[in-house]
Amino acid sequence: MNSQNAEIEFCDRIETCDLCIVGAGIAGLNALYVASKYLSKKDKVILLDKNPTVGGMWNETYDYVRLHQPHAMFTAGDIKWTINREPSYLASKDEVLAHFAHCVEYLRTRVTLIERYGWLYEQHTEVPTEGGYEAHIVCRLAASDSPPCLIKAKR
Repeated sequence: MNSQNAEIEFCDRIETCDLCIVGAGIAGLNALYVASKYLSKKDKVILLDKNPTVGGMWNETYDYVRLHQPHAMFTAGDIKWTINREPSYLASKDEVLAHFAHCVEYLRTRVTLIERYGWLYEQHTEVPTEGGYEAHIVCRLAASDSPPCLIKAKR
């Protein structure tokens, strides 16, 4: 038995997708934005994050934390903010999280987005295929002792 088969055997669930992005903070959303320019609506993208919702480290900051740069510059790609504030405004935690949710809503219109919040990334491997390589990402629900899930991603 090779290590690829062993990896699959200990996972109770296998999902496939065109792209898997680990992390739903500003970097993950920017990766999703760029990918959405090259993928089609039918392409399936899994967005994986340990937090219970989109936002990355903003989910864990204190309520009084604000951006340290003008809000309009802190976004995924060129997605506009929905708040009507002066350009120099430093958005609050709740405003940043609301904007991230707005970004995901917009990006959902460009690709088939499967959101996996509350999932811990454990490991990944690159597996040779006939057409090149495929990424195998092992993850599990953060709040349980559930068996791991294997995500097979073309990218």
